[in-house]
Parts: sequence; C-alpha cells; structure tokens
Amino acid sequence: MSLQLGKAIYSILSGNTEVHSYVGDKIYPIFAPDEVINSFIVYDLKNMNSYYTKDGFNYDVVTLEVYTISSNYNEAITITDAVRSALELVNGTYGGVNISYCLLANFSQNFGIDGFITTLEFTVTC
Repeated sequence: MSLQLGKAIYSILSGNTEVHSYVGDKIYPIFAPDEVINSFIVYDLKNMNSYYTKDGFNYDVVTLEVYTISSNYNEAITITDAVRSALELVNGTYGGVNISYCLLANFSQNFGIDGFITTLEFTVTC
C-alpha cells in the first residue's frame, strides 16, 4: 500500500524523540504553510515503480525526499542527521503501512528564502 507511504513517514518522524525535539509537530507532506517559522521538515513522495510477478503484484519502490529547512546551517545539518537516523534502514509497519526497507540514496544542500535547505532522498520498498 505504498500510495499511503506518507502516513508511515509522518508516523516515523513525528514519533522519533530526537526529530521531535528539534521541530516539534512541524512535519508536513508536500509543503509547509506560509506562516510556519523555522525549523521544520517537509516530505514528498516523488515517484513509484511497481514490480510484478506472473502471480500478480509483488512490491513497490518509492522515491522519498525529505527536506529540512532552518535559518541556521548547523541546526539544519543536525536535524537532517536525526531524520536520517530515524528513516535509514527502517522496516516494519508504521501508520498501517508495511515498509520492507528504506535506503538513503542521495543528499544535497541549498539555500532559499526560508534559509538553509537540506534534502535527503530515500529509496523505500513497500
């Protein structure tokens, strides 16, 4: 049920005490409201590839991007590291969604109007 993967990602990140200590409840799918003040997290499911066998559906592989936004570079990196620890190699059922594994595929940094932006890209198999 990878179309519902966002529920699992929210459940993992919001339930992680280290992540929560940095951003509280400021974890959003796709975009953050304009009035949100730094620091916060946004996650987005970018694409999905489904794999089948002759017996039917087997599994989905989803690209997940998690953005950490902060006005302070060191804080952005610290939060990003906490997000990585919360998601990397995770498996199990979260928010009613089964995750087989979650692998870090890429990392990037940028600067925007809201401050420092780090991006973690994960490959998630459901």
